[in-house]
Amino acid sequence: MTLINYLAQPLVGGLLFTGYGTAFVGRVAPAWGAVITLTLFVLRTT
Repeated sequence: MTLINYLAQPLVGGLLFTGYGTAFVGRVAPAWGAVITLTLFVLRTT
């Protein structure tokens, strides 16, 4: 299970924040990006 979390976290983050996903990097404020990232981290590690 730990390996799946380790591999899935960068894939989910990449899909959300880069151009081949939703490209949130240029569209959301840095504070909201941190909130999204921390939320995903908590969801994936619980």
